[in-house]
Amino acid sequence: MLFNVGFKKVPLWEALQFLADRGTVRIGGRDFESILRLRKALLSGERLNFGVKNTPVNTFVTDLVGITGLPLRVVGGNPMTIANIELPEATLDEIIAEVEKKTETRIVDRSRDSNTR
Repeated sequence: MLFNVGFKKVPLWEALQFLADRGTVRIGGRDFESILRLRKALLSGERLNFGVKNTPVNTFVTDLVGITGLPLRVVGGNPMTIANIELPEATLDEIIAEVEKKTETRIVDRSRDSNTR
């Protein structure tokens, strides 16, 4: 089936939500609704079991940006440092802090006041 939606300069999450409201959307084989639940949990401060294995910090941050929509950036340390983290019951801020600590990097959220995190 083919269809024309006609998006112009729409944020990715809005486009995905629009399509999901009208049918099934899969990203990398995963149902979009499960990714949306993860996004909401991370942004709301919910505690999650989290793990990242053999992943460069810059890839980790890029993936978080894609899921959360937050303007995260690696601004200190080596962004190619490999992260291996297992955290039970951690918030997004705790996850980021642990990655920074274990990899000796600095990750900032450009949407927050520079005095935080």
